[in-house]
Amino acid sequence: RVLFRSQQAVKLDPESFEAWNSLGLSLFRLRRYPEALPPLRKAASLNPQFLDTLTLLASTLHALGDDAGALPVLERAHNLNPDDAKMTAVLEQLRATLKGKR
Repeated sequence: RVLFRSQQAVKLDPESFEAWNSLGLSLFRLRRYPEALPPLRKAASLNPQFLDTLTLLASTLHALGDDAGALPVLERAHNLNPDDAKMTAVLEQLRATLKGKR
């Protein structure tokens, strides 16, 4: 139901950050990560300062195995909220994971 409404909202207002974010969130919650990626990227482009969208986009990329793609998104999110200890820890862990893959 929420997914359908989100899909309709995107069709009605293709420049609505809220609609794209809602659609991406709905697909993420359904674990439909490949489908969630485009709406979350669109939402992040429409509102690049919205921390929750950036975090969700990074989580989606990570779920898809794209840690290299998740890193710059998570770094942008961290720059918006540098005092968040949990996000700092996740960012450091991701950097270490990527360094270990080299």
